[in-house]
Amino acid sequence: MQNETVTFDKLPEAVGYLTEQVIELKRMVSELQPPTSDKHVLVEIEDACQYARRCQA
Repeated sequence: MQNETVTFDKLPEAVGYLTEQVIELKRMVSELQPPTSDKHVLVEIEDACQYARRCQA
């Protein structure tokens, strides 16, 4: 189906093929993304300053 001319009659088949390809691409991309980690937590600037002061003492 890759280099085939799509006619009106073959349109449902072509859409099905494209749908399968998109699903496969999404699966591949999701495998490439690193897993989320709870090691890094965002903090407010005030909390970061307090933490930095404690580390200096």
